[in-house]
Amino acid sequence: MNAADSTVPIILNPSARKGAVLRRIDPLTTAFAEHGLEARFVRSTSADHAKQLAAGFAAQGSDLVVSLGGDGMARSVAAGLVDTDTALGVIAGGRGNDL
Repeated sequence: MNAADSTVPIILNPSARKGAVLRRIDPLTTAFAEHGLEARFVRSTSADHAKQLAAGFAAQGSDLVVSLGGDGMARSVAAGLVDTDTALGVIAGGRGNDL
C-alpha cells in the first residue's frame, strides 16, 4: 500500500455482541495508525447494506476492505468483494466467531 491507499474501510455490525463491538473502535484506530493506516469505520444497517458497502469500496479502488463483526458480517462483506481484486480482512467481533 502506498500513502494514497492508507485508508482502510472497516465495515462493522454495530449490534454485534449486543453493541460490544463498538468498544473495539478506539483500540483498532490506534493499532491501524501505528502501522501508518487510517481506519475508516462504516456502520452497516443490514447484511445487504454491508454487501453494497463492500462492493462500493471495491469499485472505488480499495485494496482492502475489513469486516468487523460476526460470521454473518464477514460473509456479507465477502459477497460484496466477489469478482474484484480487493482483499478481505476479518476482525472477529461476533459471539461465536465460527468462521
